[in-house]
Amino acid sequence: MAYELSLDCERLTEFERAFLPRDGYHREEDFIAIRNALIVKWRSRPREYLTAETATDLFKKKFSDLAVAVHKYLTTFGYINFGIMKPSKHAFEEFAATIQNVRLNAANFGSTFKQKKFSVVVIGAGMSGLAAARHLSNLGHDVVVLEARRRVGGRVNTREFDGPKGTKVPVDLGGSILSGSNGNPLFVMSRQLGLISHAIQTECDLYDENGNAVNEEMDKDVEATFNRLLEDMSEHRRNIERSVANTTSFGAEIEKRINNELLKLPTEKRQEAKDIYNWHIANMEFANASRARELSLMQWDQDDAYDFSGDHVVVRGGNQKFIEALSQGLTIWYGHRVSSITDLGVGRGVIVNCGADLDVMADACIVTVPLGVLKRDLIEFFPALPCRKIKAIRNIGFGVLNKVVLVFPEKFWDDAHDAFGFVQSQTSDRGRYFLTYTYDKAEGNNVLIALCAGDAGIEVELHEPSVVVTDLMTYLRSAFGKQGKTVPDPISFHVTKWQSDKYTYGSYSSCSVDTTGEDYDEMAKPVGNIHFAGEATTRQYPATMHGAFLSGLREAGRISMKCDDACELDKIAEITVGINDWYRYKRTLDESAKLDGRSNSKEALAGYLGSNTRFIDMR
Repeated sequence: MAYELSLDCERLTEFERAFLPRDGYHREEDFIAIRNALIVKWRSRPREYLTAETATDLFKKKFSDLAVAVHKYLTTFGYINFGIMKPSKHAFEEFAATIQNVRLNAANFGSTFKQKKFSVVVIGAGMSGLAAARHLSNLGHDVVVLEARRRVGGRVNTREFDGPKGTKVPVDLGGSILSGSNGNPLFVMSRQLGLISHAIQTECDLYDENGNAVNEEMDKDVEATFNRLLEDMSEHRRNIERSVANTTSFGAEIEKRINNELLKLPTEKRQEAKDIYNWHIANMEFANASRARELSLMQWDQDDAYDFSGDHVVVRGGNQKFIEALSQGLTIWYGHRVSSITDLGVGRGVIVNCGADLDVMADACIVTVPLGVLKRDLIEFFPALPCRKIKAIRNIGFGVLNKVVLVFPEKFWDDAHDAFGFVQSQTSDRGRYFLTYTYDKAEGNNVLIALCAGDAGIEVELHEPSVVVTDLMTYLRSAFGKQGKTVPDPISFHVTKWQSDKYTYGSYSSCSVDTTGEDYDEMAKPVGNIHFAGEATTRQYPATMHGAFLSGLREAGRISMKCDDACELDKIAEITVGINDWYRYKRTLDESAKLDGRSNSKEALAGYLGSNTRFIDMR
C-alpha cells in the first residue's frame, strides 16, 4: 500500500522527519513501519476515524511516542482519516479545538496550547478545493471557499438529462473515471459512501467511417506494432541528450516510425493500417488532453510510474456524489470571481480581492483554479509570483477533451461491452468519436458518450451542438445499420465545450515540449502565504481527479503544519470580510443564499457567511 501511494519505504521525507520525536531513540525505519501499518489499519475500515489512542495500542509501549507522532503526520496530510466518515465523538477532537505540539509524547498527548489555528480562503470549489477545505475544517481551521460558478465541482460536473419515460439520467460531463482502484483515495471514498462501482472492460470494437468493422487481424497486428514502437521510443530517448528528448515532439517521432512500418505493408493495406495507428494516437491524445505533436518525447508519460494498480472504475450516479459529500457543511460563497491576491507577509496574512466591492482577509489562501485560468493571467498576484513559478505556468500544457452525450429511448448496442470506436481516414480527424462508451449499467441509463480528442476536440467547439449530433448519428447508423439494428433519434443530447468555458479554458494538463516534471513540482510550491493545489500541481498524478484530491490534502497538511509552528501573534485566525458597498454586495449574497435554499434575511445571510466571519465596513 505504501508503494501504491508513492511513499518512500527506505527513508523519511522532509515532512515526515519533522514529526519524528527528537529524543533520538526512534529510528527512521520504525517510523516507516508504523506509518505503513497505520495506513493499512485505517483503510481496512475507512468509515471510522482512527484515533491516536487506538494507534498507540497497536504497538509495544516503547513505540507509543512514535505512534502518536506518526498518527499526527498521517492525519495531517490525509493519508488516513480523510473523506467522509461516520460521526464520532472522537473524530478529530485531537486536532480541531486547539493546536497540538508536533512532537508530543504519549504521556502529555491531552495537553494543549490555547492558540487559534490559521484561517484559510480556498479559491475554487472543484475537487482539490473541496478536499482542502474539508480537511482543514476537520483539523480545526476557519475556512471559506470562494467559487466563481453558481455550482460546486469545477471540472467534475454531473448533469441530469431527460431519459426514457420521463426519467432523469445522470452523466459526467467532466471527470468520470477513477484510475486504478488500489490505493486511489476516491475509491476509498466510494466505499465510505457505499457507492456502486463498475469496473471498465478493455474490449473495444472498431469501425471505419463507413460503418464497416475493422479487420480483426489487422487490428491486433497494428496494436502489437504500436506498443513495440512505444518501447523502442522509450529506449531511444534514454540514449540521446535529455534536453533534446525533452524538446522533441512525441507526435513527430511516433508518426515517423509508423510511416516506416507502413512501407513494409502491401500498398493496398497501408491506408487501413494507418487509420488504426491514428486511432491509437488519438487514444493517447485523449489521455493527455493534448495534440500528439505538442507532447514531449521524454516527459509525456513521466507520471506512469505512479499509476495506481487495479481496475479503472466508474461510480453509478456520477462523480457529483463525491462533490456533494465533500461540500456538505462547508461555507461556500458562490459567484465570487477572484481578481487579485495580495500576500502581506509572515504573520500578516493575505487579502483576496473579488472585484471592487469585496476583500476577504485570512492567514493563508489556497489557489485551486484550473491551469487554463492561470495561463490567462486572470488573477493578479501582489507581489508578483516568482519567475520560476510563472515559467512553470507557461510551460505545462493544458489542452482539451470534449464529449458528445446522447440519451436514447432504448439501447441498440451490445451492453456486454463498455465501448466501441471509429477510425478515420484523415489524420486531422483521428480524434473524432474515436471512443464511444457507456459505463453506467443502471436500468434505463441508455446513454452513449463519444469522445473528441486532439484536433477534433478543438474543432468540435466551432459547430452548433445539433450539427455535431447529426454527424455522430450518421456514424452510429452506418455501423449498427449494417448489423440490422435501427438507431432511434436521441431524446436529449449535449456537446461539451471545455476550452471555451471561461472558468477552465481547457480540460487537464500534460507535458508539452517545454515541460519537465520539475515544472509540476514548482507549481506545487507555496509562495509565502499563498498555496497552490489542483491536478496541474502534482507531478505524480496530473490530469486525474485523484491527483486534484490528493493535492488539496497536501496543501491542507502544509498549512496545518505551518500553523503548528507559528506563535499566537502570527495569526489572524478568523475570516475577515471588508465590504465597500454592503447593499450592493447583499444582493450577491441573496443569490448565493438561494442556491443553498436559505431565505435572504440578515440572520440567514449571517449563517450563510459563517459564524466565525468578521465584517469591516470599508467605506
